[in-house]
Amino acid sequence: MIAPDGTRIPYRDLIERAAVKETRQVEVELKATADLRVVGTPVGRTDARDIVTGAKRFAMDLDVPGALPCMVCRPPTINGTVRSVRNEADVVEMPGVTHVAVIPTGVAVRARTFGQCIDAMIALDVDWGPGEVGGSDSDDDILAELKRAEIPMAVPKVPILAKTVDTSFTFMFASNSALETYCAIADVRNDSAEIWGGFKVPVAAQQAIAYELGLPLNKVTVNVVQGGGSFGRKLFHDGAMDAALASQAMSVPVRLMWHRADDSRQGRVHPMCTSRVRATLLGDQVLTYEQRHTSARTDFAHGFGDVVTAAAAKLPVADYSVSQTIYALTAGAHYNFGPTTSLLSELTDRRFNTGSMRNIYSPNVAIARELTVDKLAKKTGKDPYEFRRTHVRNDRARAVLDEVAEVGEWGRRMPRHHAQGLGIHNEYHGYSACLVEIDCSPKTVNRKVRQGVNGPRVTKVVFAVDVGLVVNPKGLEAQMIGGIMDGIALVLTSSVHLEDGHFLEASWDNYAYTRQWNVPFDVQVVIKDSEDESPGGVGEFGVAAACSATANAYWRATGTMPTEFPINHRGDLHFEPFPTVPPIPQSPTNGLDFVR
Repeated sequence: MIAPDGTRIPYRDLIERAAVKETRQVEVELKATADLRVVGTPVGRTDARDIVTGAKRFAMDLDVPGALPCMVCRPPTINGTVRSVRNEADVVEMPGVTHVAVIPTGVAVRARTFGQCIDAMIALDVDWGPGEVGGSDSDDDILAELKRAEIPMAVPKVPILAKTVDTSFTFMFASNSALETYCAIADVRNDSAEIWGGFKVPVAAQQAIAYELGLPLNKVTVNVVQGGGSFGRKLFHDGAMDAALASQAMSVPVRLMWHRADDSRQGRVHPMCTSRVRATLLGDQVLTYEQRHTSARTDFAHGFGDVVTAAAAKLPVADYSVSQTIYALTAGAHYNFGPTTSLLSELTDRRFNTGSMRNIYSPNVAIARELTVDKLAKKTGKDPYEFRRTHVRNDRARAVLDEVAEVGEWGRRMPRHHAQGLGIHNEYHGYSACLVEIDCSPKTVNRKVRQGVNGPRVTKVVFAVDVGLVVNPKGLEAQMIGGIMDGIALVLTSSVHLEDGHFLEASWDNYAYTRQWNVPFDVQVVIKDSEDESPGGVGEFGVAAACSATANAYWRATGTMPTEFPINHRGDLHFEPFPTVPPIPQSPTNGLDFVR
C-alpha cells in the first residue's frame, strides 16, 4: 500500500489489523453516479509513452545477474521427444555457446546472444522420437474425427407446415499470436528457484514448477512481470516451465525465449471445431432453435487461478466441467426463438496443445448463430435488422442494435460487391452489436500485397456496447477496437494449417492476422448509457459481435454463405512453409532476422 506522501506499507503488516473474528452486516451508502469523479472519466494509459518509446520493461528487459539467452530446439512434430543428441560436444564448442541440455520439450541451448542460440539449434543433430499427432494427420483428418463426434439434434425435421432450417460451420485451428512470444527468466538452485515472467495465473504456475523441480512450494518464488500481449495464451506457463527446467539442468540462470516459429508450430492453439444450428419456422415465427458445438478439447488445466481448481482441472471429468461451465455462461440465448438449447461436445483429445483464446467459444458460436439468423430472416422475407429487432430477448440488446443501425446507416445503398452485415452478442452482463461494411470487389480480393495475403477488406465498423457502469470509457473503447481486429482476422484470414502431423505456419509472415491493408478506414465505438449501474466485463467482449457481423457482410456482398472459417484457409498458401528438419531454417544473418 502506498500513501499519498510515498510512504509504503507492506500488505502483510496490515493483515493482523484487517483480520476480524466475526462477520457483521453493515449498510453503506454509495455515491450517486452523478457525483463520481474518477469512475466514468476517460483516462489514457499511464505507461503509453514508455510503450511507444521502448522504455517499458518486460521479462526479457530485466537485469538478472548471470541470466544469459536460452532457447529450445523443439521437435519437428507436435510434442515429439528427444531420443539422443548426436553432436552435443561439438555444439558446446560453437562461438558463444555455454550449455546444451535435454529437457522434456526439446534441447535447450544457452549462449551469449539469441543469434548464437539459433545458430547452435540449427547445428544440432537430434534423433527425434515421434509426436503425439499422427505423422500423416492433416486438417481433414481432425475434421472427420469431429464430425463423427457430433451429437444429434433433439428436434426432428418437421414435415408439412413448418420449415426446418439447418446450417453447419467449420472453424480451423487458430493461434493467439501475442506480440511477445513466451519467455521467462529462471534461476534454479539446489534448494530454491526464482522465476520472472508474464504470468496470468501465477499461483498455478508456482505449484506446477515446484512439482517438476522437486522443490517445496515455499522454495519457489514467482515474480509477475507485465506481458507483451496474451489473449489467453499466458494463462499457461509453458515458457516459464522450460526456463525452470533448463536452469535446473544447466545449474545456471537462463533468459529463455520461445522462437516465433515454435509459438505457431508447438504453442497452444484454439482448437478446430464445428457448430451446427437447427431451427423450425412456421410462417415468420421461430418455433425452436438448437445449436450443437463440437470441439477438440480445450485445455483448462490452469483452473480459475488458484491451486485447488488448477489441480482439479487436470482431471478429465473436472476439465470437462470447466469447459461446460464457461460455454454455458457465454453462449446463452439471445433471441425469443421458442425452446432454445445450446450444447457443447468436446473430444477428449490431448494430442494437441490447446488453450483459451480471446473469447474462447463465443466467436465461433456467434458466427454460426448470427449467420443462421440472417438465413431465417431471408426465409421469412424480413430485413435482417428488423428481424433481429423483433426477436431479440432484451431491451438493452435492442438498444445497442438500434444504435449501430442508426449510426451506421443500415440499409444505405452500397456499390456492387460491397455490403453491410450485422451481429449481436451478450455475455459478461453486457450487450453488444456491430455493423460492418465490407469490400469484396474483384480488384480488392485479387490485388497483390506485400505479405502475399489478399482477400476482402472491411472498410467500416460501428460497434455499440452496454456494459453497465463504465470505469474508464477510453479503456473500454480500446478493448473493443482490439476485439474488432480479432473478429476480422478470425473470419477472413487467420488460422494455422495442420499437415503431416505439424502446423505449417512459422512466423507472422505466415500467420495472417489482420494486416494494415485490412484495418477498416472508419471504426466507431459507441458506449451506451446503461440502465444497469453495476459494471460488466469487457476484456473479450469486442470479438463475437464483430466477427459475426463480418461473416454476414461477406455473405451479402458475395451472395454465398461462408461455412468454413477463415474463408481463405483452403486453396494455395500465401507463403512457402519452412522445413521442419532442421526445425529452424538457415538464415543469411545467422538467424537474427528470423526472431520477430
